[in-house]
Amino acid sequence: MSHQSEDGFTSLNALLRARGQETDSGAVVGYLEATGRVAKTVTYGTLYAEAASLAPRVPKANVVLGIFEDTETHILLFWACVLAGVPYCPLAAPHPDPTRQLDLFAHLKDLFGEPVLVTSPSVAAQYPDVRSVTFDELKNVDASAGTADFAEPQPGDTVAFVLTSGSTGKPKAVTLRHEQILASVRGKSAHHGTSSDSIFFNWIAFDHVASITEIHIHALLCGVSQYHIAPSAIIVNPILLLHCASALKVTYTFSPNFLLARLLKDVAAPGALDSFAPLDLSGLRALISGGESVPLAIAIAVADLLERYGARRNTLRAGFGMSETCAGSIYDTTDIPREATAASAPYLSLGKPVPGMEMRVASEDGLPLSSGEAGHLQVRGTMLFKAYHNNVSATSSAFTSDGWFLTGDLALIAADGNLHLVGRDKDCLNINGAKLSSTDVETYVEAAHIPGVSHVVACPIRLTPNAETETYVVFYEHEHATADEIDAKDLQATVKTGQAIADRCTVLVSMAPHVVLPLPASRFVRTALGKVSRAQLAAAYLRGEFAARDQELRGVSTTADDALDETDKFQSAVAQAVCDVLDLPRESIRRSTNVFDNGASSMHLIRLKNVLQERLSITIPTIELLSRPRVGQLSDFLATLDEQTHATAAYTPLICLQRAGSKPPLFLVHPGVGEILVFLNLAHQLAGEDRPIYAVRAKGFDADEEPFTSLEETVDAYTAAIKDVYPNGPYYIAGYSYGGAIAFEVCKRLENVHWLGILNLPPHIQFRLRELGWVEILFNVAMFLSLFPDDKAPAVRAEFDDKFGAEGSYDEREAIEWMFARADQKRLAELDLPLEPFARWIKVAHAINVAGRSFVPQGRMSRALTTVFCAIPLASMGTREEYKVQRLSQWAEFAETFEMVDVEGAHHTMLAQEHCASFAERMKGALHRAEELARKLEEEAPKVNGNGTAVKGNGTAAPKVNGSAVHLNGNGTVSQVNGNGTAAPKANGHANGNGTAAPATNGVKAKADFEEVPVIDFTLAERDPEAYYKQLRFALEDVGFLVFSNIPGFEDGFQKELFATATDLFGRPQEWKDALGTANSHSLRGYFRADTLPGPHKAYAEAYRFGADLPAPGEDAPFWLRLHEGPNQWPAASDLPQFREQMNTLFSRYHALNLALNQHICHLLDLPSDGLDEFFPTQTIEYNSAIWHYFPLTPEMKKAENGFVQGMHEHRDPSTFVTCLIQSRAGLQVQNHAGRWLDVPMVPGGVVCNIGMQLMKLTGGKLVATTHRVNTLKISQDRFTIPYVLSTRLEKEIRPLPQFASPTAAKEHVAPNPKIAKLMSIPDPLVRSGYARLSLFPAATAKLYPKEFEEAHQLGIV
Repeated sequence: MSHQSEDGFTSLNALLRARGQETDSGAVVGYLEATGRVAKTVTYGTLYAEAASLAPRVPKANVVLGIFEDTETHILLFWACVLAGVPYCPLAAPHPDPTRQLDLFAHLKDLFGEPVLVTSPSVAAQYPDVRSVTFDELKNVDASAGTADFAEPQPGDTVAFVLTSGSTGKPKAVTLRHEQILASVRGKSAHHGTSSDSIFFNWIAFDHVASITEIHIHALLCGVSQYHIAPSAIIVNPILLLHCASALKVTYTFSPNFLLARLLKDVAAPGALDSFAPLDLSGLRALISGGESVPLAIAIAVADLLERYGARRNTLRAGFGMSETCAGSIYDTTDIPREATAASAPYLSLGKPVPGMEMRVASEDGLPLSSGEAGHLQVRGTMLFKAYHNNVSATSSAFTSDGWFLTGDLALIAADGNLHLVGRDKDCLNINGAKLSSTDVETYVEAAHIPGVSHVVACPIRLTPNAETETYVVFYEHEHATADEIDAKDLQATVKTGQAIADRCTVLVSMAPHVVLPLPASRFVRTALGKVSRAQLAAAYLRGEFAARDQELRGVSTTADDALDETDKFQSAVAQAVCDVLDLPRESIRRSTNVFDNGASSMHLIRLKNVLQERLSITIPTIELLSRPRVGQLSDFLATLDEQTHATAAYTPLICLQRAGSKPPLFLVHPGVGEILVFLNLAHQLAGEDRPIYAVRAKGFDADEEPFTSLEETVDAYTAAIKDVYPNGPYYIAGYSYGGAIAFEVCKRLENVHWLGILNLPPHIQFRLRELGWVEILFNVAMFLSLFPDDKAPAVRAEFDDKFGAEGSYDEREAIEWMFARADQKRLAELDLPLEPFARWIKVAHAINVAGRSFVPQGRMSRALTTVFCAIPLASMGTREEYKVQRLSQWAEFAETFEMVDVEGAHHTMLAQEHCASFAERMKGALHRAEELARKLEEEAPKVNGNGTAVKGNGTAAPKVNGSAVHLNGNGTVSQVNGNGTAAPKANGHANGNGTAAPATNGVKAKADFEEVPVIDFTLAERDPEAYYKQLRFALEDVGFLVFSNIPGFEDGFQKELFATATDLFGRPQEWKDALGTANSHSLRGYFRADTLPGPHKAYAEAYRFGADLPAPGEDAPFWLRLHEGPNQWPAASDLPQFREQMNTLFSRYHALNLALNQHICHLLDLPSDGLDEFFPTQTIEYNSAIWHYFPLTPEMKKAENGFVQGMHEHRDPSTFVTCLIQSRAGLQVQNHAGRWLDVPMVPGGVVCNIGMQLMKLTGGKLVATTHRVNTLKISQDRFTIPYVLSTRLEKEIRPLPQFASPTAAKEHVAPNPKIAKLMSIPDPLVRSGYARLSLFPAATAKLYPKEFEEAHQLGIV
């Protein structure tokens, strides 16, 4: 029988009274010694009687505080306070720092008025200024009222306060009410099925809400026994938890993850369980784990352990809860998997809410998100608190306007309805726009097993309140840092340990921590759940509490051992080169300076190498530079060499990009250009894979080093090098482009290969390699190094052919020198690439090509997964789908287990910075599938049984091999591929990077050129949809521009009225217009002259800007918000009586048109009709508009020699989905794919529409944004236009939808604007949008936003 069905309790008083009156239940509250022996039990009747006796003696105070070492006293005092109607606040053991504890008491006095502390004599003596009474004194207080009847409380009355952990030493007090606690335990009981057969066990301190509600009152509701033991007993000996669960027949208990990890470690020790009786955990139904995420690997190991002793597979149950939710309110009760798969989440799911609790995930602006989208976790329900005591502001900021509580956690709700945490808002590193959980950083560092390091805490911080960017600090326990001072003899070792931690962090985060500090164990004060408050440590650092330790260690790092010897030419040269290449101050360079810590990219390394070679007249093998990233290491190496020893240095194919890791290494083979720096970003992205990473580099880059002359020689050298560092496998090898063919040949010569990865290379390549003559290779290397823009390649090639004629009739050296002189000299300066290394590079690439012409794929990869990564191919190879079907799928003939995985980007850009993270995720998925396949093959490997027949690993008969290949789909399922390499029925032959089946096609077709801008009758959408969408598809996919006719509400008469008003507006005196200027508006609304703007934005025009008419957000609002929101400036009604009404009518009609167009675009893209809605604000209609007046042509303008006078500079709309525009006359021009400028026709009553770059990006280039301009040479009379853009959500990041190809497929009309590139490098989209506005109106914004304008100027944006 479950007592939860007896739903008559409206207060805890009634619950305890009812249980106290039950004489036949046999339920007890038991208290255990540290050995696990039950030392004392009391019935609920006794507990009620003792609490009722003590209640009249409870101090008549606002709050009673309690500090006790034992749970028994806490429980008794808690119930005495409940019966007396005085809120009880249990406190943790005193902080080891007396000052901190006194600060806490001072805060509690401010919070509660005059609280009374009830505690032991020893604690009371420590704090004589705190009003206190010992527990023994309390029991002896005269209580003449005896056990008189107590007033029955109301359900909403306060029972207790539980303190949150505060980052400043000033925690908040969570108010727990009768009705809230009862709703909580009822929900827990219903969710877990606890009943009168349950037995509870607790070792969490009573000051934690889990002890109060998860165990104590939960057991009381069920009317069953509960047992308590001191936390220290279990923390010292985690195995005791299992022993007590077995001996007491426990069904329900609790353990945070930190103890589970300790438990597994202790159980693994030989004889660990020998001192205990045989374990029987068959009765254990729920081991709740909360407080921190449970890694899946730990969860599987714990489930295996529990199952071994009789527990069910779902006994371990991860949960989510807070003090504010009365402990656990969301739990996962499903079975723990027996093994991780490629699709597994890294941490255990947190499951679903208990009855009475709801959860949702919301965006930054509070909008609910769909399943699978990460955002801010919010909850609400009957078990949720209502207020922080005496803290109105904290309470107000904790809830949304519709009553949802902001937990402060980042989470997502999966499609199955289960909750997954991503991290805490305040425990999340936000570095250069990328967010990373502090837990992930800590786990990654601890996995390196750095000597002397026992515990790591990574804390995000802002060094000053107004700091624009976030950094992080790392604290750790070190065997030498056990006191306030480190012994002098241990300082050097401690500094080196810190450097090792910093280097490890840099690999994962791509930025070194601001500081790494060892602290005594006493500084890592844990909560009852074993958590260390990162916020408190960070706050202590910012207060300067660790300044002495920091200075102590910095003093070591600036001693002679770390200081540069400026008289040493190598140290001086390396330091100066690092300064020049990375733009660092000279005084910051020490021997310990690590170039990777300071943002070195692959191109920085090329430049650093070339600078040093030129200045020191030596040749530096790239491997030596990569192996010695610190200034001192590199200087010492260079000092031991001279030019001759460099020239004869032995060639080494392997370069280690990442040394640490417990898994088998990953080997990455160079592409056809021979170098491996393209793999640097990938290695960073794969840092969390826990495996070493080696790159395989071609021979011939160093002086007097000849390239390999044959494929066989190449493969022999690479195979030997791989076996030398990893003799026995298993092997995981991938090759980029031509490197895929080399990787295939290497794998054939190795045994125990588990995975072969091929990056966008078909198996039959002879024809292609023979097509590539020496000149093509010269151009390929030049384009690889970006020595000229891609769109200039045809012109440069034509110029080359004009000069040198047919291939073979030129001198190669002369051609190289011509190319070198023709290259972008600024780019060469950035690379610091001299002529000779460039010439050697061409020689290496050509030798690789010639050797590869003999490659003919033969043989078959057996017992290994072959993954072909499919990018957008070279134009000559057709579309992606054609390339896959006709060429890449042929690898199935040479692999037993084969898959194709689509990746972002084109052949040359799939590993570029913008695509590398997504590529790494797809590669990780393939590696995990290969590991899973290897395990399955091992399990199913035939074994010989007693009668000599073959059996599988599980004992069943092994299947016969039919000679067909196995095809592994991206989701890890296996389908068959016929022996001829064609797919068996229903096999799709490829997978998306997320492991789901890919659609039939996701490529972007080549763009058809156009010679005119189409005009489309808008009414066709209703009259003839087939004709309408055919025309619209061409207009949006190939042209990017169109003119609509016959749109209701945009009739020619209406437009003429608007342009007449515009004529009146701009015909006013200049002083009148200037009085309404943008300089008067923080949101830059109103009048401005474009012919006074500096730089490319200058135009022969004036304009009047509008936006959504909203109240000004206030001076304290972020600058970007003030730039975007505010009221419009309207001329006085007496001056322009109909102006405001006319414009608002136009804006309303534009809005309706945009909504209709969004639905039409969704139809074209095969999206739901509301498929674009998520990208637009829902609470308000936000837009940008303006009236433009383009000045008519003057005689001086007619002198333009290039046929163009700028009314508006050539551009594509960078931050929009769709722009709509009405115009009074022609003047707008678009550029077709051949580069010719075409006039946009003037259609009376027409509306011009064009695609913006954000929509192009969303569709991966399927819809095209086209370059356009206003040419004043086309304007003989005043021209007016009114463009309108429906604004998208600023904070919503635009990424290509998964069904479309990469945005690199979209055409590029003009070279990227360097200021735009700098602007787009700002990670925060809101701040980025603000800087974009600043750059449009420099004169006004310099006055309105001087601070932000100067920052934008320093960044090179304005």
